[in-house]
Amino acid sequence: MQRYLFKSPGTIYHPQHVSSLKAAVDKLAEDSLDVVLVDLELPDSSGVDTLVAIRKATEAATVVVTCAEEQLLHALAAAADEFLYKGDGTIQNVSRAVSHATVRRALLLRRGA
Repeated sequence: MQRYLFKSPGTIYHPQHVSSLKAAVDKLAEDSLDVVLVDLELPDSSGVDTLVAIRKATEAATVVVTCAEEQLLHALAAAADEFLYKGDGTIQNVSRAVSHATVRRALLLRRGA
């Protein structure tokens, strides 16, 4: 995913990679991140519980999840802003997901939701 973000036209990203939920929560406590791309299957967490923990760590950040099709509705119900199916991470799809999710999140925050 990182390589796609660097190639995304018209937008500047500064990706940071972590490989566990604990590392992600620690990173969110240290830094104010605008967008979080999270896989729902991490070594120390799996499923929607991963997303719930990320949302507890940051309410303001846009959260895009990568998930299997059967996890999709649960992820959206647990406040994912957008999703990517596993294996569908082309540059166009990653850019679209991040872009749409960022706009959607800004609208929700503006409304106070």
